Amino acid sequence: MAQINEVEGFVLPISRGLTETITMAGGDRKLMIMTVAGAALFIMIAHQIWTIPFWLILFYVNRHFTKKDTLFFEAWINHMKYKNFYNS
Repeated sequence: MAQINEVEGFVLPISRGLTETITMAGGDRKLMIMTVAGAALFIMIAHQIWTIPFWLILFYVNRHFTKKDTLFFEAWINHMKYKNFYNS
């Protein structure tokens, strides 16, 4: 039985990976890799254990804003890069 939005014979299932952005642990992939790499650098190599709260806060901020809008950080980076264009 066809749904209201479907046309008989023209249903094509599409993978979510083709339509949604890729996230890592719920956060933006690029920023999450930089966060984990930075935390590993400071904690394991420089022995700066006191930076753990900073990295956890950065992790949860990344995750929070990515959950609200998956393209938030890309839009924010473009805003910073082209500030004169967006402010006019």
